[in-house]
Amino acid sequence: MKIKTIAVIFAALPLALKLGYELTKFLTATLLGAGVLAMLGCQRSNIFEAKPKEPIVNPLFGSSGEVAIAWEIGDNNQTRRCALLIETNGFVRYIDAARFAGQATSALSPWEYGTWVALFLEKDFFHLEDRYESKAAAGTARYRLTFRHGGFEKTVLTDSVSAPASVQQLLARFAQQIATLRESTLTLLLTASHDTLAPGEQVQLNFVVTNPHAYAVQLVQGERLVYFFAIAPAQLAQQERNLGDAAPYVWMESQSSNPLPPTQSFELAAGARLEFNTIWNGRNRNGALPEGSYGIAARFATIPGGISAWRRIYIKQ
Repeated sequence: MKIKTIAVIFAALPLALKLGYELTKFLTATLLGAGVLAMLGCQRSNIFEAKPKEPIVNPLFGSSGEVAIAWEIGDNNQTRRCALLIETNGFVRYIDAARFAGQATSALSPWEYGTWVALFLEKDFFHLEDRYESKAAAGTARYRLTFRHGGFEKTVLTDSVSAPASVQQLLARFAQQIATLRESTLTLLLTASHDTLAPGEQVQLNFVVTNPHAYAVQLVQGERLVYFFAIAPAQLAQQERNLGDAAPYVWMESQSSNPLPPTQSFELAAGARLEFNTIWNGRNRNGALPEGSYGIAARFATIPGGISAWRRIYIKQ
């Protein structure tokens, strides 16, 4: 009798373990869902509102430097061709070398950001397999999805053929977001009078912003409309991989949005262009003369807006 009882217990053990695992998954998803609802209801309702007695400074929806959701597309060699990065404060950066140089930037409302987080939780992203790739799917697009939330992080690698239904739905949502961004993407061109400076020499920078669409684009501006900045070689290598924002700026200059007041929306007409100019004397923020290769870029600090492609400036000894 005892032997039969023990046999029954051992026979039921795998089922009990499976049920326990499924229960753990359910409880984890439930707790994460409750957490995001609490976040949406309590913490993000006024994330973009100005605090009393504090001036509104641009970037209005500036980078938090903390990527929460990332979508990257590459080829079979995992060379990235396109990326959409959504940061914890709703700031969006879109990189697409095939369509434009630099980065297109935008921002999500607290509700829009919350729906992204809720979607990843709904699809139980943290419990998906890490890899869904077909060896036979030569020439297909390769995707890398990353989600960070509540102290957890998960990356899933897949392709356009092998992705399961839940991942296909996430990819479809990214496609919708990108289509929206492309409808308002501006053309940003930064040029320099020369790319090699002798000690103490100046370089003239010209930044042209153009609306390439056949319709007007509505923009929201902040206190500052344009930023010019330079970064050191180590940070330039990081930026060329499009990972995060630049570390300390060697030099930065901003230009106000006069005559328009801050936080006002305005239209950039179809085909219209805005031009901005400045001079960099090759000195860093402390007034010293650096040497070596540096990266220079400009940002049109509106929502939507963008960052120009990087230009290299070499300062001789």
